[in-house]
Amino acid sequence: WVGQPINIGIAESISINELAMTLVNLVHGKHRIHHLPSRFGDVEHSCADNHKARVQLGWSPQVTLRNGLKELLDQVQIQIQRP
Repeated sequence: WVGQPINIGIAESISINELAMTLVNLVHGKHRIHHLPSRFGDVEHSCADNHKARVQLGWSPQVTLRNGLKELLDQVQIQIQRP
């Protein structure tokens, strides 16, 4: 499996709208979601197949998407506040 890509993800599908709503909720509604028409080439559905990671690496998701996003936003806030 050397040189082959391995997907790391929760193997669950989520819409861009759901992702945006989750982010807005995590920042306490300080932003609004603007809906625009789809563009040519936009990906309509995507879901990471983490089978290789599970089998070859013994990896499995340990953090939910929401909790991972919260941790990321917390770290960004820390970095912004540093002098």
